[in-house]
This record gives sequence, structure tokens and C-alpha cells, in this order.
Amino acid sequence: MNQQKKHICFYSNSDKWSKAFIEELAGTPWVREFEYICVDPSPNRPALPKWLKQVPTLVIQGDEEPVKTDTNVMNWLYERKMREM
Repeated sequence: MNQQKKHICFYSNSDKWSKAFIEELAGTPWVREFEYICVDPSPNRPALPKWLKQVPTLVIQGDEEPVKTDTNVMNWLYERKMREM
């Protein structure tokens, strides 16, 4: 199976919701499907998309509504758990 990262998770180390999502995701096989981009100021941080306004934000490839924020971040994870686990 191809382990290429197909989704993106924008997060902050100082955000409790980012931490909660990543901890929850860590207990699943999907943790390796994500590229993780920390939005905290850093000289190594890539340029962030102009539309990014909050964290955590997910970009889910192949989804009808690919950008997930707010409660939709955890909802996406719980819905996937219900379908696939």
C-alpha cells in the first residue's frame, strides 16, 4: 500500500485543540497519511496559505469539502473511525 502523505494538518504547538486532534489521530492507522505543518513562527516554516485563519485545519484530499476547521476536524476523525474501524 502506498504510504504517500495525502492530507495536510495545520497545527500550533500552543493550541489545545491541535494537540487533542493529533493525540487522537496518533492512535489510528491514518496518522501516517498526513503532512503536518506547524504554523508557529519559525525560520524553517513554509509559507502558509492566505486562506488559513485557524488551527487545527485539515485539508483532506478527495473530500467534497476538503478543508476542515472547528468541530469538523474531530468530526472527520470520528466519522472515519465509525466507517473503517
